[in-house]
Amino acid sequence: LISNMGAATAAESLSKIRGRRIDLSIPEVKITPVEKIPEFLGNLDDPYMGVLLGIEGEINGTLLLILQENVGYDLVDMLYGKATAQVKELSEDGVSALKELTNIIGSSILNVYAEKSKLVVKPNVPTFVHDFLQSIVDSILVVHNIQHEYAIVMETAFYFEDDRVVGNLMILPEAESLKILVSGIKKNVISD
Repeated sequence: LISNMGAATAAESLSKIRGRRIDLSIPEVKITPVEKIPEFLGNLDDPYMGVLLGIEGEINGTLLLILQENVGYDLVDMLYGKATAQVKELSEDGVSALKELTNIIGSSILNVYAEKSKLVVKPNVPTFVHDFLQSIVDSILVVHNIQHEYAIVMETAFYFEDDRVVGNLMILPEAESLKILVSGIKKNVISD
């Protein structure tokens, strides 16, 4: 529910920016062990595109939008109003569009999580990655020294009129941050 509240705000912002209706849906949210993330998402040796958004404040970690490579190209095409499967390489503008998309969606979702948990949570500058799935996930785990912990994994569907693309949005918190976040939500949402 919290993730979809953030998605609705993000969709409204994206629609205004693009001047056409864009819907964003998060049909499923799972708390997944970090070591299971690669097998949950797909083949470890497949190329993926991702945008990392650092999370700072009372919780720390990384928000990650991750897309199979072909889905990433399709999403860029849709953002620029082109027919899908036109572009199979990313320009600087394409990378910039994915970063801005992640910034809008990530900030909207983090703002709702912050509001509902009564925590101070701030997004950082987005970073684009284009690599094999295992390498992308490993790099996040190394940066935050995350081991045997959990991530919030959100299947994310983008709707552009008749077109639909699906990716995954994840919040990978540092060791104690997930506990702090869940505790804040229990205290401020579930008790209401």
